[in-house]
Amino acid sequence: HRYNSETRHIERERSKVPIIAEAPKTERTPTPPGQYVLTLKTIKEFESVDIFSDEVDPSTGEKPMKRQLIWVFEADKKAPDGTPYEIAQFTGLYYGDDRANLTKLLDWVLPDETHEKKRKGFNSDVLIGRTFRARIGLVKNLKGDMKPRITMLDPLDSTTLEDAVTAVFGPPATTQEPPF
Repeated sequence: HRYNSETRHIERERSKVPIIAEAPKTERTPTPPGQYVLTLKTIKEFESVDIFSDEVDPSTGEKPMKRQLIWVFEADKKAPDGTPYEIAQFTGLYYGDDRANLTKLLDWVLPDETHEKKRKGFNSDVLIGRTFRARIGLVKNLKGDMKPRITMLDPLDSTTLEDAVTAVFGPPATTQEPPF
């Protein structure tokens, strides 16, 4: 996968078949606020209605679509059901504006790269599997609901989740029998 600043917008042919039902949503336990070690699992492309646009297609009455990225991270801590917590960050495709989620995220995950290099594009395959020290906080979304959100990411040099957890929190406690 390669993000390229020249492909920020895409044209999409609209289906003539009406959508009768939405795909089922999986219910996951929200990631509680706190400190974590996160591993970037995938970066997915996603298209949705641009809720911020004032434009409406006069022939269909629909708002335009916009392309986004979903960055899916897996936490070192597990939910009550035993599955690792997962947190997704949605970003646009624009780098450079300090208010843009992509700018914040790329500045966190690629702190040593220049702004110019990040603006030109990045190889997402290189980022998959990298680990980060992270802080999760609760942030109000557009609907007014409090949702978990990454508020800080700091890259770790470790290559495995176990090494990353040890780098942040120290080695796991061991129980040894007393020598007497």
